[in-house]
Amino acid sequence: TAELKRVLKKEGTLWWNHSGAYQDKSYDMQEYRLVMRMCDEQDWILRSEIIWFKPNIMPSSVRDRFTKDFEPVFFFSKSKKYWFETQYEPSLSAGSIHVAKKGDKSSQIKNTINATYFDRNYTTPMNRNKRAVWKIATRAFKAAHFATFPEDLIEPMVKSGCPEMICKKCGKAREKIFKRET
Repeated sequence: TAELKRVLKKEGTLWWNHSGAYQDKSYDMQEYRLVMRMCDEQDWILRSEIIWFKPNIMPSSVRDRFTKDFEPVFFFSKSKKYWFETQYEPSLSAGSIHVAKKGDKSSQIKNTINATYFDRNYTTPMNRNKRAVWKIATRAFKAAHFATFPEDLIEPMVKSGCPEMICKKCGKAREKIFKRET
């Protein structure tokens, strides 16, 4: 990880997926040991721990512990100032529901629970910042490797940590300009 830090731009980010193992029937917490060493010995800044929840996890034959259906993904930055673009997810806006009396045909359901989905170019107040538990199913992969990442897992990492465009002259990320309409 020291070599990764050396080659990473000052404003760059690192996303690390690492899961521990069981040694002599005990969970070794290897991923958390590594994270602590990265922060303590190499001065990485841990920004978030993402939980990758896998709803379609492979069945497990263990009988003396729970089946682990998630993996941690650690989000690091090299410095306090780094490039990050907020990602959004749909949010439910709960309102009140007007229930019609039996036979009342003039009554309508008002302010029902409503979901608004994210449009890449525009966000509404009903979208919220992406949360740290990501429910993403694993996907089959035709090649030889069995432990591949689904694109849905990688996409928010790339979009939040990598600018779409970088100026060839100055090397800075292109900033979005938002115009407020009145």
